[in-house]
Amino acid sequence: MNAKFEELISENKILNNVEEVLPPTYYEVNQVIKKLKTHKAAGSDNIPADLIKQGGIELKRRIHKLIMKIWRQEILSIERTEGIICPIYSIRKEIG
Repeated sequence: MNAKFEELISENKILNNVEEVLPPTYYEVNQVIKKLKTHKAAGSDNIPADLIKQGGIELKRRIHKLIMKIWRQEILSIERTEGIICPIYSIRKEIG
């Protein structure tokens, strides 16, 4: 076998060994929002954490809906790659 073919096989093995990660629940997204640091400068989107935290249930639902859309499509827009990622799986460890 040539090296390129062997590389593809090993990459496929790695991908097949990855555990399936469940999509984030509304509760998990809400927990991450609660943990946002307040009184800090806004990020590249110019939305301060205080505004998100005080946005109410409807904003949190829309954020969760957006996250789920990205999750299903497995595609991030260029603008979304500039943000700070807050891992939700760490919340699962704290809950579980």
